Amino acid sequence: MDTRTGPVMVKWFGDPGRIEVIGSSLRLLHWTAQQGASVVQIITQRNGGEYHEFGDGLLVVFEYVDGAVGAGNWRSLGRTVARLHMLAPPEYAERSPIAPRVALPRAYSHMRSFTAGGNLDAELADYVQRGLELLRELPVFLDVSTGLIHGDIGIAHTVTRPTGEITFLDTLDIGIGPLVMDFPPILCEHLSHMNEKGFADRLDLDAARQFFDDYQRVRPLSADERESLLVAHQIFMIGRAVRTLEQAIRSGSSELRTRAIVWFQWLDYVGDMIERDLAPVLRNLPH
Repeated sequence: MDTRTGPVMVKWFGDPGRIEVIGSSLRLLHWTAQQGASVVQIITQRNGGEYHEFGDGLLVVFEYVDGAVGAGNWRSLGRTVARLHMLAPPEYAERSPIAPRVALPRAYSHMRSFTAGGNLDAELADYVQRGLELLRELPVFLDVSTGLIHGDIGIAHTVTRPTGEITFLDTLDIGIGPLVMDFPPILCEHLSHMNEKGFADRLDLDAARQFFDDYQRVRPLSADERESLLVAHQIFMIGRAVRTLEQAIRSGSSELRTRAIVWFQWLDYVGDMIERDLAPVLRNLPH
């Protein structure tokens, strides 16, 4: 959208059940941009606010981001994520929706209700049951560093600008959580080879080495974080599957149903990817 002062991006967030959560996330995003993190910046309104209440949602004006969707410079992506993780969150920051303390009870509750509701076909019922069994087995995060996480650094939420700088979009899951929770979408979307179905089937080892090499230059990974990467991936995938399935049931969308199945399917991939591909990469990084 072009204005008198130049192009801007305008977005409307219309989930009336989450307006308070969205507003809190947007305020935190605004603060994060002011700290120099590479996230799309909110243009403050005349009244000093970050958004307008509009209908049953929130209307937000963002800076214009010129660039290509996705990130091809893995070293730059590693540095950008690490700089975000180095920020000390403000006192008012809340837990991210993908943080285990929020995501796991919610996922467990919703999967129990999906099972009891009896409105799942056999394929989805099997995936939900497997998800429930996995949740009961997952260990609790212990002594893993927490800080400010984006929550969904997938390809669609990453823009590479003409300067080579990488900027993150759509930070509605921003908040406090274990920093390793930001790695699942990076590893499974940016750093993995996709097959003809758009499903990750193996890690791009060279890209992963470059990403973690430059991440480590800014913020070294601890031994606990390295060991918790598989659990982080499992929590992330289950959380995304449940949120997508919830939307599919509510809307009746077959596309969302298929997307929920893909999130469940990735649980099998991440186990192989961590053990077979990622572990050797991390072992060869400096400690």
